[in-house]
Amino acid sequence: MRSVTGKEFIAKLKAADWSVSRKHDSHHILVKGDQAVPVPVPVHRAAAALGKRLVLTLE
Repeated sequence: MRSVTGKEFIAKLKAADWSVSRKHDSHHILVKGDQAVPVPVPVHRAAAALGKRLVLTLE
């Protein structure tokens, strides 16, 4: 599995019916329907890769 950036991961989540509910600094907060736990995704200018465990957990 290759690394993905925050922007790429947000695109994947949006394709799976997640939506950005708000932004806090460099983090986008995503929710899916009535899910009780929002998911923060870092989106930094350096386009740093997200941890593979985070990506696998949310897919």
